[in-house]
Amino acid sequence: MAGVVVGTSGRRDTGAPVRWAADAARLRNTRLTLVHAWHEDVEVSLVLSGDAHPDLPAGTVSAAVHGRPAEALLAAAPDLLVLGGHAGAGHVSHVTAECLRGARCPVVVVPTPGRATPLRGRVVVAVEGAEESRRTLLWAAREADRRGATLVVVHAWQSHLVGRGLRHPAASVEAQGRVASERLQSWVEAGLGHIDVELHADHGGPLDEVLEHSWDADLLVVGRSPAHAGLARVIHGAVDHDLCGLLPCPVAVVPT
Repeated sequence: MAGVVVGTSGRRDTGAPVRWAADAARLRNTRLTLVHAWHEDVEVSLVLSGDAHPDLPAGTVSAAVHGRPAEALLAAAPDLLVLGGHAGAGHVSHVTAECLRGARCPVVVVPTPGRATPLRGRVVVAVEGAEESRRTLLWAAREADRRGATLVVVHAWQSHLVGRGLRHPAASVEAQGRVASERLQSWVEAGLGHIDVELHADHGGPLDEVLEHSWDADLLVVGRSPAHAGLARVIHGAVDHDLCGLLPCPVAVVPT
């Protein structure tokens, strides 16, 4: 099926994910497909789709599939999968969690209802290391470029002595901070070349730092590795249980 696929029940509460997916399809000049994987009549599903979402790109396709929603959405083999999440719920649905675990393409979870605040022109990406985060960083950079937004790269680092009950001299933390900043700069230059980005190499826990920089973002991008190691493990768990349910902005999860 390819292109941008958005899962929808045809109800009006799926408006925010469908609008986000429609914009993504326009920015990519690709097809948008609305997939209804519910146990309802095919003809009724198509009518509901047209009534609930009249302002869609030309060439939009609507498909009604009987069966398990996650399986139907993943079987569509999209280039980008868009799903809805409930803002403030603190967790995602079982269907969304299945898609996040099984998708081979980036998955964007859009909070519903969508926030009314204007776009800020900021795409935030969380990175762990040069190799681990290369695909995530490139995807975020392309997305920021499509949207004419600033790319904000966040890397959280912790002192080697954290967890040993020892206190850190300020000079030691400052020195480690300089090393972390230089390391982040080298990762970005290796992955993207010399482009204008906003860099944050912050001393703290990964989840806390990502949350701090993402509250006013248009989009947060995180990576998901098969092993969920390091930051990917922390963020993947947070995506399932915290980020997608807490943040007011859409969250993109990119398989690495």
